[in-house]
Amino acid sequence: VGMIERGLASALFATPPSSSYAECEQYAMKSFELDPSQVANCLLLGDCYYAQRNWAEAKRFFTLASECPAITAAAKKHAADA
Repeated sequence: VGMIERGLASALFATPPSSSYAECEQYAMKSFELDPSQVANCLLLGDCYYAQRNWAEAKRFFTLASECPAITAAAKKHAADA
C-alpha cells in the first residue's frame, strides 16, 4: 500500500487495515474447499502463492483457474487472465 493510501486510511481509521498473503490464502482456501469451480477464487489462490514465491502451487491454481467452466462474463475474463 502506498503512502497516499496509508494517509487516507489513517485519516479514516485509527490504523490502516493490515493483512498478509498467508491470511488471504487461508480464507481463499476455505472458499475453494466449498466450491472449487470458482475461477476468481482459483486465480486469487494462484496470486497468493505467486506472491509467496510458492511457484508449484501458484502454477497449480492458475492451471485450475484456466480449466474452470467460465459461465459469466466476469468468469470468462478471469479465465483469460489465468
